[in-house]
Order: sequence, then structure tokens, then C-alpha cells
Amino acid sequence: MSAPAAAPLAWRADGAVRGRAQFAREVRRLASQLPPAGWVVNRCSGRYSFTVAFAAAALTRRGNLLPPSAVALPEAIARQFPDAFDIDDGYVAAALVRTADTACDADAPLPEWPPEQVAAVVFTSGSSGVPQAHHKTWGALSTSARLAVARLHAGAPPNTLATVPSQHMYGLETTVVAALAAGGSFYDGPTLFPRDVAAGLALLPAPRMLVTTPFHLRHLLETDVELSPLATIVSATAPLDAALAMRAEARFATTVQEIYGCTEGGVLATRRTVSEESWLPQPGFSFGDAESGAWVDAQHLPPRTRLADRLAVEADGRFRLVGRSDDLVKVAGKRGSMAEVTRLLRSLPGVEDAAVFQPEDGGAGRLAAFIVAPGCTEAALRHELSARLDPAFLPRPLRIVPSLPHDALGKLPRESLLAMLGAP
Repeated sequence: MSAPAAAPLAWRADGAVRGRAQFAREVRRLASQLPPAGWVVNRCSGRYSFTVAFAAAALTRRGNLLPPSAVALPEAIARQFPDAFDIDDGYVAAALVRTADTACDADAPLPEWPPEQVAAVVFTSGSSGVPQAHHKTWGALSTSARLAVARLHAGAPPNTLATVPSQHMYGLETTVVAALAAGGSFYDGPTLFPRDVAAGLALLPAPRMLVTTPFHLRHLLETDVELSPLATIVSATAPLDAALAMRAEARFATTVQEIYGCTEGGVLATRRTVSEESWLPQPGFSFGDAESGAWVDAQHLPPRTRLADRLAVEADGRFRLVGRSDDLVKVAGKRGSMAEVTRLLRSLPGVEDAAVFQPEDGGAGRLAAFIVAPGCTEAALRHELSARLDPAFLPRPLRIVPSLPHDALGKLPRESLLAMLGAP
């Protein structure tokens, strides 16, 4: 690994610190307890136990399956990997208890993993809704993480607290792989509530980096919580509003950087949202857009890795996002953008959150919307929206709800929205 054996890897909520030498011992101890074959379904919610399991799987020349759901392995994935077995925090803890004071405890660094070794299989949902597997080699993961750390923070590797899970590509690269491949450390504790984030950052030494989402950042700003000095805040998983980024920079006296990335390619580009509209590609990356869709090229990625967004590539290599390929909809013979309708809804007075979606598959049919707007009426919101929007794209139904079903990444799964639509 890239840092000295005595350097910290994880900072625990109880104040304990896990060093890299201890980590190496625990990885070998867990590896000695794994079944002789099979993929590891890494369900650990604790970031340190996740990292121990992640490294133990790599040490035994097998990969980690990182399913899109923390509850159950989808049937389509289970059929692809019939020999997979689950590991969670309890499994890791029990294995380490069983192997205490064994020969595995001898001090020795972990061997370097071959760049071509598959370290993880991550999943996205295609247009059909069937999870799509993407095999990520250690070389691709570590290269992307090192480039991301170098771009996001100059100087010593940062100590990171993340509000996103390790199973997601964003959380995996910016915490687990970044700490292993580029140095630095991460916080291993709860980060669900603003007070958890504040307590965790207080345990980390400078320089501190907060890895989060627009959803979590908005909740931080809605409280009076005080945060320890931050070198930078990083946001991804959804578009970050420039006004929100400006509030965060002023409130926490730091810079807010946004990541553009995807499961297929990892961290692809960055920008400082308050002052930049265009995205700056990572070193060695090039982007293009054609009738068949946008793509990215980089030495550590498969050639012409396809993207779900449409891009406007500029002469200097930077690019702007034009929209998602699946965002354009057709209603009554007219074409429009769900993202634009969502933006308009969120700009209305009194609206705190909004979700616009198309209940029918195939990019045709009426839009529907759920809105969090305490003190407003549905009739008033329809009137406000009708003055700014083509009648064909007025959501029907348009419902005011107490809250929206954001997942751990702040995203709004389509399945959850459809379930709300069917609820009485």
C-alpha cells in the first residue's frame, strides 16, 4: 500500500484508530476464514469492515460483488454469480475473534495486487431495468482514485468523511480505494444525521474532505451544526445547484467541488460549481458526442466507454452537459426534458423538493410529480407552473407529499416513485 505501515487508515467513532499494519494483519486473518472459492458479496455497512473484506477478497484472488441493494441480491445478479457468498459486519467481527493470536497476526505488509485483477463488480440498471455488471480491475480503480485525489486536494492526502456507502462507485473510489492507493484515511462511523457528520469530522485531523451529495449537503445547511475546518467538500450523484454550492462555501469557509462520473468509468471530470459551468476532464481523458451517444476514452478504461449523458465538447477539451439520454420525453407529439420541469418546480416559492417522472416506460405519456411544499396547495402550484410551462408538460397528477423517498445516495429510485403513485 502507498502509505507507511504506521499511518492511520480508519478513525473510529469511539476514538480508536486503525493503523495500516493492524489492517494488514486483519485482512490476512479474514482471508484465512473465507470459503475456498466464490465471489464475495460485500454487505458491510461499516467502512473499515468493508475495507477489510474488500482487501481479503482481493488477497485470495477473488472479487467483491457490490450489489445495488443492501437488502437482497437481485435474482438477475444471483443467476450470474451462483457461487457468491455474503459477508457483513458480523461475519468480519466473528472471523477476527476466531483468529486472534494466530500466525496471521505476524507483521507483514499486504502484497501488491496485480493491476489486471478484478477487484470489484459494480452494477447499474440499464433501460430494461436489469442490473448491468461492470468488472473493475484494481488497476482501473486505483488509477482513477489517485487521479481524483490529486485533482480534488493538493498536498497531503486528505482524511475523508463520506455520507455515501462504500458499495456505490462514488463512495468506493473516494474513500476505500483512495485510502488504499493514494494514502490518507477515512472515518468509520455513522454519518446519517448532521450531528454525526460534525462528530466524525471533529475526530479527523486536517486536512479534512467531506464527500457527500446535494441531498445531504442541503440537510447540513438547514441545521445550525458547526463543522471542523474543511479543506474541501465534494459532491456527486445528482446535479448540484450553484446557489446551494455558494451557500455551502460561505457557511463552511471552504470550496465545493463537483464530480462528474459514472459506474462504468468512475470519476471522469470535476468543476467548482460556483464559478464553472464546464467540466474539466481528468488528466488523460477525452470526451466525444455523436448521434449514437456520448463517450469517454482513457488508457485505463475500455475503449469508447459509453455515457448516459449528451455532451457539448469544447475546443479546449472541457465539456458541458446537454442532458441525459433518457431524460427527453415525448408528450402529445412534443419533446421536453424532465430535468427542466423538475428545475422549474423547485424554483417555485415554497417548494423544498420535487420529483418529476414518467410513469409509462418508453419515453412517451404524461408526466407525474411529487412535491414537498409545506403551506402550499396543489392548485396554487399548478397555476404557478402553468405560467412557465407548455401545457403538455404539466404533471398530472401533481401531488404535495410530506417527503420524498430518497435513498442513501440522495437519489429517487423510479420503483419507489411508482409505489407512491399507486398508494392511496
